[in-house]
Amino acid sequence: MRFRSDDLDETTAFLTKRFGSHHRVPLRRGPLGYQLLAATSSRAVAGWTSVGTENVIRASVPTPTVHLSLQHQIEYRVGRRVLRSAPGRAVVLAPGHDYSARVPPGNFIAMTVDPVLLQEEMQARRTGRTQSWVLQSIEAELTPNAAREAQDLAAAQFAAVQAAGGERTHPDLLASERRLAAWVATRLLEHSGLRALSPASLRLAEDLDAWIGAHLAEPITFERLRAQTGVSSRCLQKACLARWGQTPIELVTTRRLHRARAELLSRPAAASVTEVATGCGFTHLGRFAGLYRRTFGESPSDTLGRR
Repeated sequence: MRFRSDDLDETTAFLTKRFGSHHRVPLRRGPLGYQLLAATSSRAVAGWTSVGTENVIRASVPTPTVHLSLQHQIEYRVGRRVLRSAPGRAVVLAPGHDYSARVPPGNFIAMTVDPVLLQEEMQARRTGRTQSWVLQSIEAELTPNAAREAQDLAAAQFAAVQAAGGERTHPDLLASERRLAAWVATRLLEHSGLRALSPASLRLAEDLDAWIGAHLAEPITFERLRAQTGVSSRCLQKACLARWGQTPIELVTTRRLHRARAELLSRPAAASVTEVATGCGFTHLGRFAGLYRRTFGESPSDTLGRR
């Protein structure tokens, strides 16, 4: 897979289609200079990406994803947590965890791994009683050998994809996918990237997210969320933090912000920011504007004006 573009909308559409919800705002004038060179198979992706100008990114990923900066330290914010990627330090992003990052020009290694394959590799390395768990977004300090291995794995995935010639069950490709999954599994187990969560609590967190999406314009308090789920405050907090990396109220704010951005990008330029904000459940316009800028790197009116 090769992709290069200086067009923001083209790049955003490409990344959203292949790697999950993605918003990107350049902070400097000049060519975007986004490039991706990746080897893609049915259960893994590995390769290199780069940008030519500083960006603010807000995104989430559908599959476990690794980012390893090769030049700079980059801070990723997941809820209230700050994770750092740098040479010798990787960030592993859990599916469904919204993150934001301010990314300077530079080069990065990126990997994604099929969740089922990753679970198999993690289970093979774990001892003791089997229990239900969910992935957490973590930062993983790498030994020099582990950092070199990440680059070697990306190169090996290219060779395996070429050797397979489109055959999904080619031995070289299956072995490459499993080595990538093993590398990610090791990082997660070394840095507490698992949290126990029962199937019932997982369903609760996912059902609550769906309910929030259907009621964003309404007043939503923590007590209303707790009453909707019928569980204790502690159980509700634990389930949302484990599944989404955010508290229930943080999750409400995140979903409102993303709905507001989608509305601002789809409405005519003559539309009102106030109308959009109130329609998404924000009652204090100054706070909305500040939250929006910190999240997406531009003001609501800038987003609307780009239409």
